[in-house]
Amino acid sequence: MLSIFNEHFPMLFNDFYFDKDNQYFPKVKINKEEKGYELKFALPGLKKDDVNIQVDNGIITISYSEENKTDKSIFISKFKKSYEIPNDVNLEDISGKFKDGILTIKLPFKEKVKTMKVIEIT
Repeated sequence: MLSIFNEHFPMLFNDFYFDKDNQYFPKVKINKEEKGYELKFALPGLKKDDVNIQVDNGIITISYSEENKTDKSIFISKFKKSYEIPNDVNLEDISGKFKDGILTIKLPFKEKVKTMKVIEIT
């Protein structure tokens, strides 16, 4: 499992790479923006119904699995990647959008709580 903060490395911009489990994984780009984090996954040839996104205990997991059988062979294509969500993200407002082979996941920041209070003296 990788922290979003630890993902800002040049290998993110390669077309594909193998992770430590030799699992094939598509290109991903992670940006920190004004309103939160944005994760973009290049998933050419897939449809939105092919991809699963789960958030559980502060971990977001993106996965895909397909199995094609013929008389002579079985082809299995899959990936699964999990990221630790930073504490400043509002878990209730995470959203995903799939368009033209690109999966975009938005992780908005929590609203900042005012920490200063003026006390009226009576």
